[in-house]
Amino acid sequence: MRQLFIKQNQQNNQRLTVRDTRGQILYLIEGRWGRKDDIVSLQTIHGKECLQAKQVKLSPLPIFEVTAQNEDIGVIRKHPGLFGIRDSYFTLHPHHWVITGDFEELYFTAYNNNDLIMECEKIQRNSSDYFELIVEQDDDIQLCSLITVLLDHYARKKKEEEQADCPADDAYNLGFMNNIYFSIPYPQEKLPMIKMK
Repeated sequence: MRQLFIKQNQQNNQRLTVRDTRGQILYLIEGRWGRKDDIVSLQTIHGKECLQAKQVKLSPLPIFEVTAQNEDIGVIRKHPGLFGIRDSYFTLHPHHWVITGDFEELYFTAYNNNDLIMECEKIQRNSSDYFELIVEQDDDIQLCSLITVLLDHYARKKKEEEQADCPADDAYNLGFMNNIYFSIPYPQEKLPMIKMK
């Protein structure tokens, strides 16, 4: 079992580092994602590419093809929730991984049947946001690191969309569930003056 840390990215084209508990850099992750044909790659610190994820479908249910040295490794696919019983989730085939959790808060796990593959959680260290990964097998470190970065993008994108849908001031929300107050000025009638004796 290995504990790893990835600093949370603020931009899609930022280089990220995968570090161990001593702070030693194990891998670099760079590229762009969020549009069709965008590519994210995981490399050694010497620049040798280990894995590459290419977005082949741009939709609310994206698909990524993962390759290593031009050989197909697997396909990451997002699935919708099931009638409110289950939230959306991701799968990795043909490895039979199922990735579930709270993607908005960035806590998720990956399982192969009942075997835990990894656990990921967003944490704060030194006033910065990090992903803390617990990976059960060393052979899965590269793939788990790449998946974490891809899921981070979609969690942030959903939050941005939700913020765009919510106006900053409720006074401008004219939805049916909100009360609307207004007044209509009427001209005042002139009353006859009464003279006091």
